[in-house]
Amino acid sequence: MPVFTKLELKNFKTYRDLTTIEWEDFTAIVGPNGAGKSSMVDAIEFVFCFPCYEKKSVEVLKKILCNRQLQDDRDINTWVQVNLEFNDSRQTFKREIDYQESTISYYIDEEEVVIEDYKEKLIENGINAKANNFLVRQNQIETIALQNPKERCSLFEHMSQSIKLKTEYARLKKQFEELQRSADVKKKDLKFHVEKLKQFIRNEKKANEFEKLQEEISNLEYDLYYAKFLRIDRSIDEVKVDNEKNEKDIF
Repeated sequence: MPVFTKLELKNFKTYRDLTTIEWEDFTAIVGPNGAGKSSMVDAIEFVFCFPCYEKKSVEVLKKILCNRQLQDDRDINTWVQVNLEFNDSRQTFKREIDYQESTISYYIDEEEVVIEDYKEKLIENGINAKANNFLVRQNQIETIALQNPKERCSLFEHMSQSIKLKTEYARLKKQFEELQRSADVKKKDLKFHVEKLKQFIRNEKKANEFEKLQEEISNLEYDLYYAKFLRIDRSIDEVKVDNEKNEKDIF
């Protein structure tokens, strides 16, 4: 944000003659009613093209701005110039009304420019008259304090110029939400496949356990049949022995 260093005005309301005000880091303007305190604020609004001074004819502006003692003088001008300082550079903005020619002229560093370039340069330097992002009048303090959150949000959007990004923000937000929904679907799909994989691993583990049990059963069956075979074999031997004994007893 630039720093005001000097304000010059001539034939502007209470300021009839050329008046120069040097601005310091902190400047207070005091005086009785009618001394020109409000006129100085009006001059700042005028040179920065505030809406209250837009779309008015030169004749109307003369009644509003021209010093009363010079109202009937046609060969006069009203002009306001402000000096701004940006770091190590300086720039001047001047707005002048020629009542005889019924024209309003705009100057940047004493070079005449069209109003569109004038306003654009002000905005580039952080001064937006339409949003009024730098000047607060006394009666506006209470108005701002009484605003609801939505109104205050709108005020800050205009002051910070973030309102210009509102459309782009809405587009990106919509795109983000679409990507978020797509990601949620993919996340759900991934979760499903992970569960399927876990189920497969569990089934494979159970299959391995089943095969192991099958092998144990086969081994036990083998042992069982082998034991039966030994028992049968032993029984056969015992029968043979009994038969031989009986034969001896007979003969």
